[in-house]
Amino acid sequence: MKRSDILKVLGAIVFLGLFFGAAMLHRHYRGDMNLQQISMNRIKKAATHHRVVPVSVISNIGSSRLMVLEMSIPCQDEGQCIDLKRKMRSIKSDFLIQVDSEDMTKWVRNRDYGSIKIKFLQIINRHIKDRVKNLYFDSFLPL
Repeated sequence: MKRSDILKVLGAIVFLGLFFGAAMLHRHYRGDMNLQQISMNRIKKAATHHRVVPVSVISNIGSSRLMVLEMSIPCQDEGQCIDLKRKMRSIKSDFLIQVDSEDMTKWVRNRDYGSIKIKFLQIINRHIKDRVKNLYFDSFLPL
């Protein structure tokens, strides 16, 4: 082989090594942003009762995992349901702002879903006139 051919092969190997190294670094560090994410789309489920408000929240757990929380909030009357539906975006936003990914990670790791429920109820009751007494989890989906 000629010297120029050897240099071309070595150059290609170095280039590929740098490319794969950069790709691995990008994959490793892209999860460090920890931006809270939320699903603002309404759930298209058939309600079993007309006085139940379905809620879906997507939150970070750790640097690269997400948790989908699906809940049902029973209402005392139609007015409370309308108030909840009207203010649900701000309730979700406040929940994601107040609960950082470290708290969520700790609660999920310890299976302390009661703390998630208490925190979400506190935030709901700050936003609406008539207090909500309970909420029910439909599912926890770690992604």
